[in-house]
Amino acid sequence: MTYTSGGTGVYGVGTSIPKEKRKDQKVKKPDSPVEADNVPIVDPVDRHPVFSGSSKVVMRQSLFDLNGKIIKHTNGLPITTPVPIAVSQKTWTWEFNVAAADFAVEDFDEIDNCINDGTVGIKQGTSPDTYDIDAYKMKCMGFSYKEVWETPDGSETEYHFVRVTVSFEVSVDPWNTPPTSLHTKQRVGFVNVRLLPIDINAAGDKAKTPWPLDSDGLAITYTDLPTAVEADFGVLQADGDDLVMAELANFENFFFTYKLSLPRVMN
Repeated sequence: MTYTSGGTGVYGVGTSIPKEKRKDQKVKKPDSPVEADNVPIVDPVDRHPVFSGSSKVVMRQSLFDLNGKIIKHTNGLPITTPVPIAVSQKTWTWEFNVAAADFAVEDFDEIDNCINDGTVGIKQGTSPDTYDIDAYKMKCMGFSYKEVWETPDGSETEYHFVRVTVSFEVSVDPWNTPPTSLHTKQRVGFVNVRLLPIDINAAGDKAKTPWPLDSDGLAITYTDLPTAVEADFGVLQADGDDLVMAELANFENFFFTYKLSLPRVMN
């Protein structure tokens, strides 16, 4: 049995479209030196997931440079409109089969449009080492499903299953970082709260365009601005909490359950 990457995308069905011949699509233990271990795969659900990937340069909109320093104009004032910075972003996709009797869309809703809540260690190659992705830097971009009935070569059994395709994007930046909080006034006091103008220099000039604030709503002072890093800046909030940009999910469990790996680790 073989896997085809174009046309109908059917596993094990004859076609004139060029095939990607992967041994793990044909036998259960392709890396075993013992011939007796190379038991043919008949049930499509037993085939190993198939990986495809790419990377692309995207323009990240940011107030900070790649080192987390706020970008400023030549007059020393911080920019208030994010500027595009080129970064590399990976797109990784896996295709795998799930028996129709076991298929439930809710199983995939758990991570759809979510980001990883912790480090994800993805198996790769024949090495025990993993490709580790830091928390919050991997996002599930969605699923596609195709119901399939197939009678593989050498079998008289018709198998009913669902071919699942899942796509992730891996970014150099966390997916859950809210926009920086900027305003022309700062919050002073916690009982008798006042909104006061912000001094932007020693002459006492006031901010006329949004100025960066800290997490308490106070302005980052012009004297602190040259050494401030991204962690010093406040972000947009909702009901007093930092704005939630993405829901978290346990990707480790998902990758383990469906045996997703980078090419190529075999049992």
